[in-house]
Amino acid sequence: MAGRKRNHYLNYWKGIACFGVVFFHTRFPHYTLDGILQSMFRFAIPLFFMVSGYFCYGENRKLVEEKLPAKTKRIFWINLAGCLYYFVVQLAIAVLGDSHGSMQDVIDRFHMMFNKETIVNWLVFNQDPFVHIMWFTSALLYCYFLFWVINHFNLYKVFYGLIPVLIAIHLVLGNMLVVFRMEIDKHYYRNFLLFGIPFFMLGNWLHKNQGSILEKFNVEKCRVILLLGVILGVGEWFLVGRHEIYIGSILVVMSIFIMALHQPEKKENSFITKIGKEHSLFIYIVHYSLMLGMERFAEKGVSSGTTIYYVYYFARPFLVFGISLMGAWVFNKLLGVLKNRRDK
Repeated sequence: MAGRKRNHYLNYWKGIACFGVVFFHTRFPHYTLDGILQSMFRFAIPLFFMVSGYFCYGENRKLVEEKLPAKTKRIFWINLAGCLYYFVVQLAIAVLGDSHGSMQDVIDRFHMMFNKETIVNWLVFNQDPFVHIMWFTSALLYCYFLFWVINHFNLYKVFYGLIPVLIAIHLVLGNMLVVFRMEIDKHYYRNFLLFGIPFFMLGNWLHKNQGSILEKFNVEKCRVILLLGVILGVGEWFLVGRHEIYIGSILVVMSIFIMALHQPEKKENSFITKIGKEHSLFIYIVHYSLMLGMERFAEKGVSSGTTIYYVYYFARPFLVFGISLMGAWVFNKLLGVLKNRRDK
């Protein structure tokens, strides 16, 4: 596996992407503005998968196989911790919610989280039974498992060839069916196979072909493609509504990635770069619980249509992001203290 060289510009975009994920879930109260911004941020999750795949590339397949277990183990523990966290969050909602901790509410939530359908969706389609926010780390874990198979049996050409096929299936199931007034549950296309592995392998393919790609696409071309992707994504939102990714999103994430490969030192000292490097995964996991807490408690006194209502809902994405960031900072500090004590 190739040495993990630091790319500051990729971390910068990861910082922007993690705010985009927060924005997906908090949203603005203005429908059109929210939709336009939603479409612009839809590059976020593909970027995270691509970064993981990019840094799994290596010309020495044996070395790749030796280093994969450590990456897989890390994501496994992160995914497990996140799922346990949201299990506790659900119980807290049952205890502190409208029923004031009635046993029936607790029992109902257990049934809601753990039944045949939710377990199948969790194991097969990566949709965790708690709030579905952990689908990404679950899908990434499956991507590492599948990538071990790809690397071990040298199936790179097969899966590189499947990248456009799998993305096309995702777009048909998730976007195009809506045009014909047909819609299916998102877990059928928002999973490791039709979302995770194609972008994971796309990042891997970019690493393998980095030299020739950088020759063909300079920064100026990438900026034009980025602009076209943004415009196309907004147009797709007007056509099919709010969805996981758009064709424009793919152009955006590809152009961002290639620009980052051209200028890895750009934004090295940016605060956003630091967020992307150190805090993006924590923010991704924790932000949804803050939103749930606000919905349960803080928003009860906010009357619809009032000035306070609009101020609050326009500020909410920034509040959730800011509190999540403070939590990430405290968490990292605590980890540092524990590490220092352990090393003494």
